[in-house]
Amino acid sequence: ITHYSPLHQSLLPEMLDALAKRISVDLRDLIETSNIWVHGHIHKKQDYFCGKTRIVCNPRGYSRAEV
Repeated sequence: ITHYSPLHQSLLPEMLDALAKRISVDLRDLIETSNIWVHGHIHKKQDYFCGKTRIVCNPRGYSRAEV
């Protein structure tokens, strides 16, 4: 479980710019050691595989915001 996404693949197209490295890291070598990787920080649901590892982000929203 990490706050930042473990791959740039989790980012939305509009996030793929010079700031991408500030909100995402490349942990491909570590990902392969897990069956599932859960992360936050981005504000859109993501669910995909990197090899045999499932990458999931399921944002809930801010505590005071209406969901």
